[in-house]
Amino acid sequence: MNDEHAADIQRKQKEQLRLEMKKVLEAMSPAEIIRRSNLACASVLGMEVFRSAKTVMVYAPLKRELDVTPIAAAWAMVGARHNRGGEPAHWTHRLCVPALDWSTRSMSPAVITDWDEDLVLNRIGLREPRSGVLRVEAATLDVVIVPGLAFDDQGRRLGRGGGFYDRFLSTLPATCITIGVGFANQIVEHVPTQPHDARVHAVVSDERIHRAP
Repeated sequence: MNDEHAADIQRKQKEQLRLEMKKVLEAMSPAEIIRRSNLACASVLGMEVFRSAKTVMVYAPLKRELDVTPIAAAWAMVGARHNRGGEPAHWTHRLCVPALDWSTRSMSPAVITDWDEDLVLNRIGLREPRSGVLRVEAATLDVVIVPGLAFDDQGRRLGRGGGFYDRFLSTLPATCITIGVGFANQIVEHVPTQPHDARVHAVVSDERIHRAP
């Protein structure tokens, strides 16, 4: 089997898994999504990496995606507790979300201080930081919470096919911890990957923390 044929098989496997995972998410009720999201977020917030983190990046969830706003809310409270001398809380403990560049299919961290005020809907219904929100270097990130349609125990991840996160994760410093989050029924035995696909350091679901090597 040549490399081109193998890559074609992997692409087809990815598309099939994407279809399966989208059906899984569509079958979940809004109440179930909230309940299970809260469980997963509680596990993430209890991880040791958050004790020393200063700058954390989360994503603005889609309708049928694990809702990480509890992590954002908790991090805002951490920043407020560490605020000293009248400085803005985000100077000490910053919360970031991705700012997308559709022309290059890349993204960068944008610091937000108000989840509702600083995020706006873009042309395809995704929430992004409004223009003028402070951008920071990826090298400043300590923890990145990563969405996905599927994960496995080895940290392999299946995204939605845009390549934004694969490109972004490859730019992060070795000190930055990446945590994939998904519902338990999004954790599969094996995620098909290609050389450009980035892995995460750990995967957290509503049932347990799956450590990746």
